[in-house]
Amino acid sequence: MNSLIQKENQGFLRIHPIKKVILFLHTLVTSIYIGSCIYSVYFVLISGNEHVLSTFIRKGIANMKYLLSIWVVLIEMVYFCSYSVIDFLEIYYLYHKKSAFALLLRQFLRVTVCNVLFSVVFPLSAVVAILFWGFYFWERELIYPKIMDNVLPPFINHMMHTYPVPLSIFYMFVEITEEPPKKRSFVLLTTLMSTYSFVFFYGNHNCDEWIYPVLDALTPSQATLVVIFTMTTPYVFLFVGYYIFSKIKGITELSSTIKY
Repeated sequence: MNSLIQKENQGFLRIHPIKKVILFLHTLVTSIYIGSCIYSVYFVLISGNEHVLSTFIRKGIANMKYLLSIWVVLIEMVYFCSYSVIDFLEIYYLYHKKSAFALLLRQFLRVTVCNVLFSVVFPLSAVVAILFWGFYFWERELIYPKIMDNVLPPFINHMMHTYPVPLSIFYMFVEITEEPPKKRSFVLLTTLMSTYSFVFFYGNHNCDEWIYPVLDALTPSQATLVVIFTMTTPYVFLFVGYYIFSKIKGITELSSTIKY
């Protein structure tokens, strides 16, 4: 037993100090996402909170499967939590005589999450942030009424609508060494947006009003422009993400050539 503990301690000590910090940050982000998810499920399904009687919240729960922000936050949670799985595989690979299976699975996950970051996470996180905070400062009662402050802690709101954008850029800096093919990212984003568009318009077809209350407050032409913005702007941020990464890569390459 003591030899096993000693072996594990030696393995952990072989991890670079910077990698230990990043591992801790991965664990922290994963814990926050999982905790936020558990709290939200508790509120929706278990708590019996009196605020569920609110028309806004009741409608939101009923239409949850049609809301872009819900789709995006689920993808974000899988993406950010995947790095804790990768960390586990790296430690397993280090402890267990360089397990080939752990190495292959880790490489597969790294390629997958890299594609997801550029094709989905960053573009859609940026669009959700722009739409949410734009409508919030215009008329918050239509997008996130004050009653929600009594229901969900502020950090859950920010985990859905604010933090994913800077987190995505941070993960580009510390995790990505090579950008995925733009064509592949374009296809993945198009597949997701096509699927969501079908679900969204199907849901609206079966309702007498817009799924999003804020769209009912707009004129038909304004609502149409918002929908077009939502469906097309992710492609702009797809290439913005690549541009940001090119600048990050340039900075890291420059710093690596500097001799102290």
